[in-house]
Amino acid sequence: MKRHMPGSRRLERTLRRLFVADQRDRVGRSTRGALAVDDLTACSLAMAIPLNGLPLSSKAKFVLAMILHHSGNSAQLKRAQAWAAHAVRTGYPKSRWLHAAIFDRRLILQGKPQRYGTQFRRDPQSGALSLVALDGLCSDAERIRLGLAPVGDYKASPCHLDESGNEIFQTER
Repeated sequence: MKRHMPGSRRLERTLRRLFVADQRDRVGRSTRGALAVDDLTACSLAMAIPLNGLPLSSKAKFVLAMILHHSGNSAQLKRAQAWAAHAVRTGYPKSRWLHAAIFDRRLILQGKPQRYGTQFRRDPQSGALSLVALDGLCSDAERIRLGLAPVGDYKASPCHLDESGNEIFQTER
């Protein structure tokens, strides 16, 4: 069993509170202005934690990645992907989906098509959601292994998305 430093338990509780607030914000229970301030605070804290500096649980590593992955900042997405990779390696199953989502966001920021089909855009005129272009290199079998639905399911009913077109985290994954 992994030993935790006394401060790491407090940090994990703080991260959990930030995570719950982050998810609540994503489903429209917060004002947009508050969301921006909360995101800045959460991302600042997450970026301040060194990757190998504290003995954190797999779940805490997942939470750090989850908080940072909502950023449009390349450095924060890179750190989020590193935290998600740590969580995958240490056995937190929900982190496979998150690692794929971060990978897709990073590709999109580079102007490339996404690999796994985790990212959607909302048309500003119609409000309709559409899947961001895929590179075609990921099979539905691989998507299922990562905890994602087949692409056809997303195209048919993207009800798992929030008002910004971001996939809403679901605990059953």
